[in-house]
Amino acid sequence: MRGHLTDTEMAQALGEVPPDEVHDHLACCPTCRADRDRLQTALTDLAQQMRTRAGRPEAAWDLQARQIRDRLHERQSRVEPWRWAWAPAVVGLAALVGIWVHGQSPRGTPGTETDDALLVAVERSIHAAVPAALRPAELLVGEVGGRRTEAE
Repeated sequence: MRGHLTDTEMAQALGEVPPDEVHDHLACCPTCRADRDRLQTALTDLAQQMRTRAGRPEAAWDLQARQIRDRLHERQSRVEPWRWAWAPAVVGLAALVGIWVHGQSPRGTPGTETDDALLVAVERSIHAAVPAALRPAELLVGEVGGRRTEAE
């Protein structure tokens, strides 16, 4: 065997029946044997402590359960006020979107006029002195025509 035991081999040495080569190395290496004895003592002490703690009276377990419940209740009460904090933000956002969409929607789309309104518009266009497409230019034409008459 080379050098000292690896972690895996040391774990095997702590087991009930270590492999033959690990057993042979422990027999001739005082450093590895001391390390194995130190780890064995630590594990035995830890097991004893766990057995002692597990042998507590029922009142100790009830106290521990109550402490855990109290800590959970503290944590939940701290989180509770923020649970609905997002709701006003969502309502406000929905209101803003509604206002924006309402402002963007066209009031009356072309082509949706009633038949009566369309007939009235055609009648006005027929009886007008200037066609509907030229009405914005009517004032300009009137000014130009009026100046000529004054000049003549």
